[in-house]
Amino acid sequence: MLIALVNYKPGSGKTTTAGWLASAIHERPDDPPVVLVDSDRSRAVMDWHEMAPFPFAVHLVARPQAHILIPELVPPGHDVVVDCPQVEDHRDIVMSVLELADVVVVPTSTSSFELPRTLDTFGFLEEAREELGRPLPAVVSMNRADPYDPRYNQEVRDELVKTGFTVLATEIPAHRKYHKAWGRPIRARMTHYDRVLTEIRNMKIGAPA
Repeated sequence: MLIALVNYKPGSGKTTTAGWLASAIHERPDDPPVVLVDSDRSRAVMDWHEMAPFPFAVHLVARPQAHILIPELVPPGHDVVVDCPQVEDHRDIVMSVLELADVVVVPTSTSSFELPRTLDTFGFLEEAREELGRPLPAVVSMNRADPYDPRYNQEVRDELVKTGFTVLATEIPAHRKYHKAWGRPIRARMTHYDRVLTEIRNMKIGAPA
């Protein structure tokens, strides 16, 4: 299974989500081995890896030939998590990754400010499906959710559902544990991101036998 983290704009939580999801896969004894790929020229995943090495393979593939290069780097039977760059500036790289993707995860914060960029992402994914000529399952992962204002979180969720998005049930709360994780070692087992992975697995897309 290849999971692509995609958003039209930067700053949506793609890198954080990529690191946590890859770690969640790695920490499950019955899941396949995982490879984390940084396809963003800003190298946020690679810099994180250099500061606090992940216990699995991490590669930089920030080129429009990602659909060719990633299979050359990843051994058979591995899951792959790809931190894509923002679509608005690097559409060619994102489209290359999507040629391989089994599922797209769109991280978005629970903020009305984020809704327009999420709608832009939705439009891009519709275009990508047409260009690729195949279904491209996509889900929204709501992050930075206010644990003290569930009503507002629900309002944002309802707006996303109206656009046609499938929104994962698990919301990532605005906890320091998550939004300050970059550059630090993390343990994903039994966290909110572990639940997100379970939801993705339950979609039956590339799930382990």
